Amino acid sequence: ANTERNREHLLPMDTYSFFSSVDYFASGTCLHPRLSFVCAMGVMLVQVCTMALLAVGVIDIQNPDNPLDVPPGVDMPVRITQVLALIITLVSQDEVRLSLNVLANGYDSTMLRAVYDRASRPKWYFSLISRFLVGCLGLAVTFMLIVRADTVRDLLLNFTAVEFISHLDNGLF
Repeated sequence: ANTERNREHLLPMDTYSFFSSVDYFASGTCLHPRLSFVCAMGVMLVQVCTMALLAVGVIDIQNPDNPLDVPPGVDMPVRITQVLALIITLVSQDEVRLSLNVLANGYDSTMLRAVYDRASRPKWYFSLISRFLVGCLGLAVTFMLIVRADTVRDLLLNFTAVEFISHLDNGLF
């Protein structure tokens, strides 16, 4: 039971946890970045840039009445698939849930430093904020792509693509 409690206070096993485990600042001077920090930053940038490009491509600022280009009168199978995709998105979005869970458990310097000897509160917050913001961006883009689909095939392709991008940090860990 104590081991399970200890795991709850550690960071999730993804590349965002690398932000808490490296020493990239010392006395205000930037050191040579470690490979794990570069990996985490690279994954985050790929995720943010890809999702931002998707969002920019989806939003139609020329159409103020329907900026997401939600198609009217789609078939019932498409609506049902949209609802299911939204539910799956909310359930499978790990980044937001994990960030809030770790935040609720709080920063435990003794426990974190036992695993990550260079962990600190600012790095811990940076890791959580990065994970949370990318998760929120993923939810927003997924929602935009789901509501504008007019066929089940398009919906599933878009949904799968965003889910893949959202889980890059887990796969590269």
